[in-house]
Amino acid sequence: HDLMWEYAKAFASIFSMNGNVLATCDLHGIPCCRTCFSCYSNIILHRNTKEWSKKLSTFYAGLPSDSKKSLQLYLKDWLPLHLIKAQLLEKAYNMIMADKFLVLRVSNGIKHGTQVLVSFIRSFEKELHSKIELNDHASGSQTVSVLSKIRFFFLEFNSSMPLDILIRGEIGCALIMLGTELQKYSRWADSLDYFTDAFNIFHTIKYDYQHPDVIRVLQHIKSCAMKNVVLVSEESPNKLLLQNWNMGNKARFSTELSSHPGYAIVRMRGVYRDGIVKNLSYKTDMLGVGLKESALEFEHENGTMSNVSDGFILSASVATVSEGMILSLISRMDINEEDEFNEEKKRLFDALRAATLFSIGPDGRIFSTVAPHLCLGTYPYPSLYLVARGSPNQAVLKHFSDLLNLKESNLPTQGLANNSNCAFRLELSSHPGMGIVPNHHDLATPLGVLKGCLGVSLGLGPVEHALSGTINERNHL
Repeated sequence: HDLMWEYAKAFASIFSMNGNVLATCDLHGIPCCRTCFSCYSNIILHRNTKEWSKKLSTFYAGLPSDSKKSLQLYLKDWLPLHLIKAQLLEKAYNMIMADKFLVLRVSNGIKHGTQVLVSFIRSFEKELHSKIELNDHASGSQTVSVLSKIRFFFLEFNSSMPLDILIRGEIGCALIMLGTELQKYSRWADSLDYFTDAFNIFHTIKYDYQHPDVIRVLQHIKSCAMKNVVLVSEESPNKLLLQNWNMGNKARFSTELSSHPGYAIVRMRGVYRDGIVKNLSYKTDMLGVGLKESALEFEHENGTMSNVSDGFILSASVATVSEGMILSLISRMDINEEDEFNEEKKRLFDALRAATLFSIGPDGRIFSTVAPHLCLGTYPYPSLYLVARGSPNQAVLKHFSDLLNLKESNLPTQGLANNSNCAFRLELSSHPGMGIVPNHHDLATPLGVLKGCLGVSLGLGPVEHALSGTINERNHL
């Protein structure tokens, strides 16, 4: 089979048509010339693959329905791939998203069917990137929607009727496969939902904690316990150290970490969101520590570090270089000539510029050039972040009813300073033994940026360290 494949690939790499006749080379005047066409082999192969895939899918579409019934194997194994290779991407997308196709695809085995679906998704993503120039995983939104569709298809199937334990176990394994694929797009919060769904299925069918599938899904769940990359003291035990780096100008390096084996600096959300400091807007995504398979690659040039794939720059958030501040990737910003004479805007740009200046130490730490005593590290506890409403991983307060009964409006306006006995601990029923804890106190921004705002970064930690709070008349915590 491999020999036949290689032969067919070699032939398709030199077989070229000029209208309705075989194209010949200028030097020898012969078609399929191995010597002259070899330098164009990749172009010829891609063109032939596109044209032949289009002919096959068009031929199938023109068949009567009776003939199509006898070609079910082609429909589920090859038609989506031929549509993708023909760059008929909308048709391929709609086909894979259809319940009827998903039922057919997994009818002969959920595990194998999911593996084939994932291969279709990867081909779809690859072809979409080859068709147009895209940044920020723009095509990833379609890929993520396909993965989400398949997830809900399996969840509905699992709950729709009594199923054999083996089938439900396969559904759990399929959800792990889909969640792992989703992590490639830095959708850590979403992939955690997939893994939690799988764990809940395994728990329902009485798999114990020693079962291989339970062990595997718990490892994946652990990989989603994301910690933000923040500025920490150079003496901190939570500082990050690169595994490989090059300190030369224009040097590129992976963000895989020696301080956290198997992990690297990754994007937290995988989607750039709009950010704004005063009247200056930009795109941004926070950074975290995740699996090395999603490691970013940085280029260090002229004192700044940029993401190789899209040119976004490493920066301390809201132009603030202080301990505990979160690190992000931000879009490039240039000051206009007229703004150079505006003192307020010039101060802001100077602060933004200072927040993007980083160097690499001899031990592999990345430190702020303007504050060398601060380097990249993590908070002690996993970060709290927003999840979709109804997510199996939403944080649910244990004492919510007590909090509702205690309205802060009934307390003096000074707050809880003198009423700590009236507050309730922010313990979570959704995460037994855990609560909402402070990751870092006294986060401060410069007066010139956000008028000296103060804050506390929140995380998920042991209940004995949990904060206490009340709810005011607007149900604000």
